[in-house]
Amino acid sequence: LDIAYKKNPIKNVQTLNFTAIIQDDLREETKKAVYEHLHHEAIATIIKELTAIRRFSRYLNEHKKNVQSCADLDRTIIEEYLVYMKTEDTGTKKYRAEITRLRSILNMVADIYQYPQVKDLILNRDIPPNIRSEFKVYSDAELKRFNEFLAKVDIQTARVMTIHQMLGTRISDTLTLRTDCLMEQNGEILIRIYQMKTHYYEKPISQELAALIREAIRYTEERYGKCKYIFTNEND
Repeated sequence: LDIAYKKNPIKNVQTLNFTAIIQDDLREETKKAVYEHLHHEAIATIIKELTAIRRFSRYLNEHKKNVQSCADLDRTIIEEYLVYMKTEDTGTKKYRAEITRLRSILNMVADIYQYPQVKDLILNRDIPPNIRSEFKVYSDAELKRFNEFLAKVDIQTARVMTIHQMLGTRISDTLTLRTDCLMEQNGEILIRIYQMKTHYYEKPISQELAALIREAIRYTEERYGKCKYIFTNEND
């Protein structure tokens, strides 16, 4: 593609499939929109956009056969689709995210092809507010069993899961810690954490956690030489 797109080292995506978009014109419009989004969006986001447009394409094929292009869309069609999503199509559990991704694709198509009537067909009020997440709490007995298991696995797996607990990050953030992630500032040890969909951030950590991370780095470099990431796959 000749683009410096945002790869995800945790999930190696090699293919973006457009074949399930039924309408020829809509498929070509989506390809150009995705190409533009690849310049600044993460691959995981692109995949969700394609999921949203495929579902929309199936709906159009079943209920609006005269619609072959985004240029054929109007507010009435969108409203009917939103009702359909709420009442008949139970295939998605993340309604808010899917509508947001669909809007993103449609707006990009509107910009590329100069379809002013398509821009912002999906309104802010169409997208429900975020539902507050309910934090899951593990019992002391569950944590004890988990940590007993860590004593039985290989040392680097035990390290990564212990570091993961102590950092409190997403697992993808822990698995992509880099070998240059530690630094000192004003007597504190800071760790730099890269998030897949956004940018990096830094936070202070304890001496004990820093020592554990340094030991994980030493383990990796002894076996595989200089690496970008601390936790490596032996096959790659």
